[in-house]
Amino acid sequence: MREKQTHPLNPIDPDEFNALKKKWYQKLRDEGFKDIETEKHGLLKTFDSTVFSSRYDPTTFESKETYYRLCGIFLHHHPFETRLDKAIWELHTNGKSFRESANILKKRFHRQKINKDKINGIVDRLVSLMRVTVSSDIDIWP
Repeated sequence: MREKQTHPLNPIDPDEFNALKKKWYQKLRDEGFKDIETEKHGLLKTFDSTVFSSRYDPTTFESKETYYRLCGIFLHHHPFETRLDKAIWELHTNGKSFRESANILKKRFHRQKINKDKINGIVDRLVSLMRVTVSSDIDIWP
């Protein structure tokens, strides 16, 4: 008879693991534990976070999608004044935070003083320019 194979990163026999898991899940149920995740897939059984539902809705996601799509159009068609402006905008378009962008750009533009506040100012200026040049006929701005 062939020996059962185990995964190299998890040397526990799957049958033993499932038996142990079943035993502990039963102990939890016996003590009144109510799991918020499904046993099979680990998905939430219900979602009742008012924080998420109050901040995010389909319109929020659609406007972010439109915003970043316009950022991409602006990135590829706008003649940027400096290489730094373009690098900052590219990182912004890819969803990097100002702090992450500063850390990345300090290595590429080591002779210039770069911090999150400088990046914020440049992004604000470029967003204003993008609003005028790319999206004059699209109403997505708050």
